[in-house]
Amino acid sequence: MSDPWSAQVALPDAVEQLLQNICTTQKQAPPGADVRQKLASLGEEAALGILREISGTVIRKSLGGFILCMIDKASPQRLDPWSAQVALPDAVEQLLQNICTTQKQAPMCGRSYPR
Repeated sequence: MSDPWSAQVALPDAVEQLLQNICTTQKQAPPGADVRQKLASLGEEAALGILREISGTVIRKSLGGFILCMIDKASPQRLDPWSAQVALPDAVEQLLQNICTTQKQAPMCGRSYPR
């Protein structure tokens, strides 16, 4: 019998290890290639964030379904560039603040500059 982890979508080592740990500790089957592909598309940090949250929760049905649910839940926030404060280098931040202040324009991404 082949290893269920082989011939799957490649994931960063840290993501793979946490995923295997969740499967072992919660006695869950490894997620399918479609779920692994979605995890891979998130990037390492986002995938780890989702898996860390899942690891602290009792999985009631399937790990793959839980992962997909968490990805769907997080997607609108990740895809909406206006939903979170974006960190900018100081020089860019100062230039943006100057433009907004002198031209009396509303700042972007939730920033608040004096008018």
